[in-house]
Amino acid sequence: MASATITPLAALRALREHLIAGKNVSVEDEFLVFYDVGGTENHRLPKHSATAYYSKKLDKSYDLLAVYTCFKHETLSFSDYVLKCREEKAAMVSTVDKKELVAYLKGDIESSLQILDANGQPTTKRGEKDRRSGAKKTREDAKESSSVKKRKMLQEQEKEQEQPRPQKQDKTLSQMETEAKMKRMMDKEYVIRTRTTVLDAHKTKFDNVIQTLELVNAETKEKIEKATKASALVATTTARKNNCRYID
Repeated sequence: MASATITPLAALRALREHLIAGKNVSVEDEFLVFYDVGGTENHRLPKHSATAYYSKKLDKSYDLLAVYTCFKHETLSFSDYVLKCREEKAAMVSTVDKKELVAYLKGDIESSLQILDANGQPTTKRGEKDRRSGAKKTREDAKESSSVKKRKMLQEQEKEQEQPRPQKQDKTLSQMETEAKMKRMMDKEYVIRTRTTVLDAHKTKFDNVIQTLELVNAETKEKIEKATKASALVATTTARKNNCRYID
């Protein structure tokens, strides 16, 4: 259902409230159609209805279609935006007006000096706008400061995690002292030397090795001689016994 005649300021505010609420808007023939949350048509306005948003360069206001097209394609590059305006047959919003207009439609700012009333006067005074802008800037600065603090804290935590942790000592001080005592005790122990261990002794010299070999050889020779004599004695005794047996 088409709405009755609407003032430029009311048309602009109606579009702004609808967009801030996240409700859908579409262009159908010669109308700008406003839908509710459920997708049902709420009302419609002539798309070329004048709004209260005036251009800084031109002494005229933008119509509803120009304002909505600017909002809908705010992320496009300038050249792509120009093509869209030609395609949708919408008037272009100047680049000097675009930023503040989009901010107003999003609800980032409450008013603008470019929004004029029926008498052609700004609907907000410059001082009031400056105060609102200052309050918004203060909130943004506080938010940015909080973000910086959080970012700094995260960086410090990452640095702490990257620092190498001290390696765990393999042995405690008490264990090292105990081992030192045991070593001193072992050094004082008497080592029994044999023909085998003498070769492994830490004080072994070449002369000692030769003497040891000579000693081993002498002992071996002595054992062989004793074994030979014992064998000979056994053989002699056996022969005598056999001779005595034959004589008998």
